[in-house]
Amino acid sequence: MERRTGARVGTDFGLTALRDGIRFEGRAVDLSASGALIRSRGNRRRPPLIQRLELKLGASKSLKTLARTVWSRGKWQAVRFVGLSEVDRLDIAEHIDAMEGRHRCSSRSR
Repeated sequence: MERRTGARVGTDFGLTALRDGIRFEGRAVDLSASGALIRSRGNRRRPPLIQRLELKLGASKSLKTLARTVWSRGKWQAVRFVGLSEVDRLDIAEHIDAMEGRHRCSSRSR
């Protein structure tokens, strides 16, 4: 059963997860205003239920939030953002719109 709501976009930007006081680097490969699909680098331990994330949306834009693990398999995990402000959700929505706009433009040029 599909439970996703809202716009989603394939993306690729860096993030840092803070788990039990240890920093882990990763990439967000799918993003919505409510959550993300993450690929961790070098971390095969099961992630905690709640973790701190810093999303690096651009050269000068990063967001810090708490995220709840929805599922995890190896280096992959899906998270739902918790405690994200409406301003930060708007920033994510704008990032999604920009990514979708780039995708539409590249599709037209083919």
